[in-house]
Amino acid sequence: MLVCVVYFPPSSRADTYVEFFDCFENFGFFDNILICGDFNLPIYDDFGNNKNTLVIELSNFVNLYNLAQFNNTFNCNNKFLDLILTDIDFSHIFVWHSDKPLVPEDKHHPALSISICFVADHPNRKNVNISRYDFRRADFLAMWCFFREIDWSFLLNFNDIDKAVFSFYNCLYDVFSRTVPLRQTVTRRFPFWYTTETRRLLKRKARVRRLALKCVNPDSVDEFRALRSAVKYSIQKDYNTYLRLTEKNLISNPRKFWSYFNNTKHNSPNSLYYNNVCYENDGDIANAFADYFKSVFKPSTNYDIKNEFKSNCVGDFVKIDSVTYDDVVLAIRELKSSLTVGVDNIPSFIIKGCAEFFIYPLLILFNLSLRSNIFPYSGSKQELFPFSKKDMHRIVKIIDPLLF
Repeated sequence: MLVCVVYFPPSSRADTYVEFFDCFENFGFFDNILICGDFNLPIYDDFGNNKNTLVIELSNFVNLYNLAQFNNTFNCNNKFLDLILTDIDFSHIFVWHSDKPLVPEDKHHPALSISICFVADHPNRKNVNISRYDFRRADFLAMWCFFREIDWSFLLNFNDIDKAVFSFYNCLYDVFSRTVPLRQTVTRRFPFWYTTETRRLLKRKARVRRLALKCVNPDSVDEFRALRSAVKYSIQKDYNTYLRLTEKNLISNPRKFWSYFNNTKHNSPNSLYYNNVCYENDGDIANAFADYFKSVFKPSTNYDIKNEFKSNCVGDFVKIDSVTYDDVVLAIRELKSSLTVGVDNIPSFIIKGCAEFFIYPLLILFNLSLRSNIFPYSGSKQELFPFSKKDMHRIVKIIDPLLF
């Protein structure tokens, strides 16, 4: 973990900030970055909407390293002079106004307390190399034979859905360990939305910078400065293009939006401005959001309220007494034959290709979960996407069998 404490005197030159931002390119790989200090920049709430040139530079730096600002304590001028920038997950870091400062508190720099929860093992972290099954090189004939030999009737002896799911996965992983080779995932050096040109400029800039530091060529310094400007422009262009395409495809491909949302660090503000009114209370902020969504909501003209009575629902809950053999067959049939894996690292085409061996165990697991009214812990890791009430009667048809 890289921990950096900084102080920029008031009215520092732009070169001072830029030099600080650029020095991060020389550091090696770190699991996390934590930057704390006094930046002395006119930041009010969201520095991404600030027109100050230095604040824009800071915003580009934050976007480049996927950082988030966690200091929500305003000073006496309703600004943030002290910033807490990090890529640590928002659920693992807490920043609050300290009531026990070590020195007399400056009204321009409120005392802060920072608490960070370090997680020893984080298998889903994206910036580490982990082993995954390489299903492209799997021995599918041997896999099919192994699945055919499994007697799934032992699942009927379980009354605990979590233990049943655990045993189910143990059988799957035992087969995969004998038929599917492992591969090491490659850590991405650059964000995926970087174009080839941007990556080329970054590599060229790194080479020229090394030459400039060695004074091999006097023109290297000028070339480095030109490349640095070109890189910043190219990164901002790529990022704007990525945001524009994400917004354009919001309706046709909402998963892209949720991918962007999940890859962006978020922290809740202490206040919200809406219709020129500042809301600071949590309840008032929630009501302001509700008022906004109500004002822009357009009910569907194709929606028929009579559909509510046709769906298999009771109140706000989905009522499914049991899952039948045909339900599981239909659900597996509607799976896409894709290599994309979920949190269990199993692609859907495996289930679809060996459907005859998975229908029976999945049927047992589904009905055990319904009888015990317990959603298995393994399935709770799945991403949830909203759907309308009129589609709830189709839930049995579209539910992913691998949810368990």
